[in-house]
Amino acid sequence: MAIARALLEGAVYARLDKADDDVQRQVRASRPNFFLPFDRAGIDPFTDRFPIVLRLEGTVRGTGGFASLTTVVRPTYRGSMPQAAQRRAS
Repeated sequence: MAIARALLEGAVYARLDKADDDVQRQVRASRPNFFLPFDRAGIDPFTDRFPIVLRLEGTVRGTGGFASLTTVVRPTYRGSMPQAAQRRAS
């Protein structure tokens, strides 16, 4: 809540500068999708400040989104939806 309150007052920035080189390598290896937006923007989150923004969405934005070829947006592989939803979608 503190970040949300601070955002009401103005811009909020972060930097992951407490991580040593070993931790940086481990974090990049274990959470590669987290770093995609930073890499695309040319930001090194371990040395550069980056803006904090609250979003009402999940990680789709961080991985580049998705392309929908129809007006129906749903997963296309079996097992990706609960069975009741699969029956309705078929």
